[in-house]
Amino acid sequence: MQIKRAIVSLALLCVVTTSSQILGAEGWLTNWEEAKKTAAKEKKDILIDFTGSDWCGWCIKLKNEVFTKDQFKKEAPKDFVLLELDFPRSKPQAPELKKQNASLRDRFGIQGYPTIMLVDAPGAPCAPPAPATSPVVRRTTSRTSRSSAERRPLATKRSQLPRRRPTERSGRSSSTMLSLSCSARR
Repeated sequence: MQIKRAIVSLALLCVVTTSSQILGAEGWLTNWEEAKKTAAKEKKDILIDFTGSDWCGWCIKLKNEVFTKDQFKKEAPKDFVLLELDFPRSKPQAPELKKQNASLRDRFGIQGYPTIMLVDAPGAPCAPPAPATSPVVRRTTSRTSRSSAERRPLATKRSQLPRRRPTERSGRSSSTMLSLSCSARR
């Protein structure tokens, strides 16, 4: 009887360990190859979150204020396969997962956390990685008469943005938006 319990416990442990290597937080994958396969099958891009979930204050803030919100959890998976690449300091992590995450960090040249990156299904970056704390601000003008291919960046650094008083309005009928699709660059 005890041998059966030991075998069942060992089997459950294997299942939990394997699933934790593929699934991260709710709705997030942790396995790169699985994310690429899913993205190719569903014809989606991959949204990667390079995070330090147990030590990085900005990572924790991003998760709490964006990734755990119902609207994000409902809308993001419609367009993206979500991939969390975690670099914890105290949380245990499988050696294969550590190796995979370090390899992807080096491949994409990640230098800080959190870093959010968008790649297409084969894994090619849509744009350089954007650390969430980066001073880079990208704005595009979107008018109904312009296609997404005609949108152009207005400014790339905060210092290049025009300074306005809080009551001043531009008078233009444009909206500021972040273009989030690899297909827009094709």
